[in-house]
Amino acid sequence: QTEHEFLVKDSLMVPFTLGVFLYQVRSWRLALLVAAGMAMCLAIALAALLLAVDRGVHLNMMTPAMMAATCVAMSVDYGLFILSRFQDERHSGVGVDLAISIALVEAGSVVALSGSILICCYLACLLFPGDMIFSLALGNLWILFLCVLASLTFTPCAISAFPEFFAKPSSEARASSARGAVMASPGSRAWFKLGVWLTRWPFPVVVPLVLYAFMSPVALALRQFRTSSDIRASIPAGGLMEEYLELQRSFPGASASPIFLHFGAVGADGVRSDRFFEEMCATVRELVRSTNGTSWRLLPEDFGSVVLLPRSVGELLPGSCPTLVCLRWSESPPECPAAPSAQALLAAQAGGPSPSHAASKAYQQLWGGLVVADGSSSVAVVTPSVDLRGEERQMVMQALWQVLPRRSVYAHDAIETDMLKADYSRFPAIMVLTLLFMFGLISWTFKAALVPLKLFLTVVAPLFFVFGLILEAYELGTFDVFGIPHVNSDYGLHWTIPILAAPILTGLAVDYDVFLFARVYEFRQKGYDDRAAIVAGLAATGPIISGAGLVMALAFGSMLLSETRLTNEVGFALCAGVVMDTFIVRPLLVPSILMLGGGLNYWPQKMPEATISVAELEEHAEDVRLGMPISADRTTHLAAGALPSSSAAAATLAGGPAATLLGP
Repeated sequence: QTEHEFLVKDSLMVPFTLGVFLYQVRSWRLALLVAAGMAMCLAIALAALLLAVDRGVHLNMMTPAMMAATCVAMSVDYGLFILSRFQDERHSGVGVDLAISIALVEAGSVVALSGSILICCYLACLLFPGDMIFSLALGNLWILFLCVLASLTFTPCAISAFPEFFAKPSSEARASSARGAVMASPGSRAWFKLGVWLTRWPFPVVVPLVLYAFMSPVALALRQFRTSSDIRASIPAGGLMEEYLELQRSFPGASASPIFLHFGAVGADGVRSDRFFEEMCATVRELVRSTNGTSWRLLPEDFGSVVLLPRSVGELLPGSCPTLVCLRWSESPPECPAAPSAQALLAAQAGGPSPSHAASKAYQQLWGGLVVADGSSSVAVVTPSVDLRGEERQMVMQALWQVLPRRSVYAHDAIETDMLKADYSRFPAIMVLTLLFMFGLISWTFKAALVPLKLFLTVVAPLFFVFGLILEAYELGTFDVFGIPHVNSDYGLHWTIPILAAPILTGLAVDYDVFLFARVYEFRQKGYDDRAAIVAGLAATGPIISGAGLVMALAFGSMLLSETRLTNEVGFALCAGVVMDTFIVRPLLVPSILMLGGGLNYWPQKMPEATISVAELEEHAEDVRLGMPISADRTTHLAAGALPSSSAAAATLAGGPAATLLGP
C-alpha cells in the first residue's frame, strides 16, 4: 500500500505544483529546471535511505511518502523564492549574471535562513526516542538539506551555464519598461491594496483582535487534549483492515495481542518449588483484587500460568473447584483437593501415577510453553477481556506496573506506552529549545532583538489554533457529521502526531513569516517609512508566498489521499498548518502586528531616515512590485546592465540579513 501511494498518489501532485510555479514565474524553461533539481534531490535522498536501511536503520512506513512531499514542496518553494526574484531583475533590464547575484544575495539568503530553521526543527525531532519518529526526521532532514543545496548551487549554475536557454527574455520582460506606474501582475495590485487597507488605523488593532477571537474557541479545545494508540491507525483500509477487525471480533480483548509477565525464580530448585508457586500466585491474586470493580478488571480466566489450574485441566478432574485455583508444587491445593500437585501432573510423562492422563497431558503442554528449559523462570500470559484501545489499555498497563517491575511486563502495549511517556516527557523541553534557537537565529540575522515577540504572536499563538483543529477533527469528532473519508474520530488522534507535527509546523510557519519580514526589512533600509515598507513588502511577496503555500498544501495533500490513517493524520496536520499560515496569518495578522510594532520591529538597529511614503508608492507601483528603490535614474542604470551606484543598491548586494548570512 505504501509503495502504491508513493508511486501513484504522490506523483499526481507533481504536475499541479509545477503548474503553480509556471503560473508564477511564466517560464516553462525555469519550471523544467526546478523539476530536474527535484528529481535529482529525490533520487539521491532515496538512494541514501536505501543504504541506511541496509545498515540496520528501521524505516517508518510513512518516511518515503513524507520525503517525497517535502521534496516537491521545498524544491518548488525555494525555486519560487529565488527564480521569481531573478525574473523580476531580468524584467527590469538587469543582465543575467547580475540578476543571479541579486537573487542569490536577497532571496538566497532567505532560503538559507529558512532551510536552517527547518533543519533545526527536524534535528529536534531526532531527540525523541524510538525508530518511528527518528526515521521520519532523518529522511526529511536529508531531503531538506539537498533541496536547499540544489536551490543555492544547481539552479544558479545551470542558468549561468545556459543563459540563452534558461534566461531567454520574454515578451513580458521586454514590455515591462513601458508600464510606468502600473503593476505588472493583478495579484500584486490586490496585495498592494490589501496592505494599504491593513495598515490604515484602526485596522492594525482590529484585525488581530478579530483573528485571535476567531482562533480562541478552537485553541481552547486543547483543554480536552488526549491521544490514542490504536493499532488500526497503522493498517491501510481495505482487505488487511477487514481481516484484523474480524480477528478482533472473533477473539475479544487482547487475545490477538497478549501481555507477557515474566517471573524469575529464586533458589536452586527454580520454578520447581513451593516458594515460587506461592509468590507467583500471590501476584496474580493481587492483580485480580486491585482491578476488581473497574471497567478494566482482570479476571482469573484472563491469566495463563503454570501456577494456576487451567480451566481445560480443571474440567477433566472430578468434583468442582473455584474459578481461581493456585496449584502447589509438592501437594494438592487446599481450595481444590481433587487437583493434584504440579509435580504430580508433570510426573505422568515419566509413567508415574496421575489422576487423569488427559489432564496431565494438557498441563505438560502448558508447562512446555511457559517455562524455560532449565526451569529458572516462567511467564504468565494475560489476555484481558476489555477493549485494549485507548484509555483502558493504559489503565491495564498501569495496574500491572504497580504490582510488577516494569521490566517484567512485555507487550506491544507496554512498549508503545513507554515510548509515549518518554516522548511526551521530553516534548516541552525540546519545543522550548527549538523556539529559542529559531528566534535567536532570526534575531541575530536581522539584528532585531524584539523579533521573537512578533514571532510568538504570529507563529506560536496560531499553532494552538491548528492543533485545536486537529484535535477537533480526529479526537473530539467535530467533523464526523461531514462524512469526510478518514477525517473522523473512529480511531482517535494518534499520539505521535502532536510530537511530529509541532516542530515541523513551527518551522513552516516561521518560513513564510521570515520571507515577508525580509522584504519589509529590505524596503525599510532603502528609505521607505514603516507603513510603506510593510505595504511594499506585502505587495512584492504576496503572490510568491501564496503560490508557495499552495504548492506546499498540494504536496502534503497527497498524504490526505492515503488509505493509512496515520499518514492521513500527518497530512491533515501539515495541510491545516500551511493553509492557516499562508492565507490567514501571513497576509492579515503579520502586517497588522508589524504595523503595531513600528520602529520597534528593528530595534536596537537604527534604520535610514524615511523618505518614501505610501502615497508615493501608489505612483510607482511597478517599482514596488520589482523591489526597486523609487529613483528616476534607476531604469537607466539597470537598462545598461550596470549596478546602480545609489546607497540603496549597495544595500541590495551587501547589507541587511544577506550580509549577516553570506558575508560582504
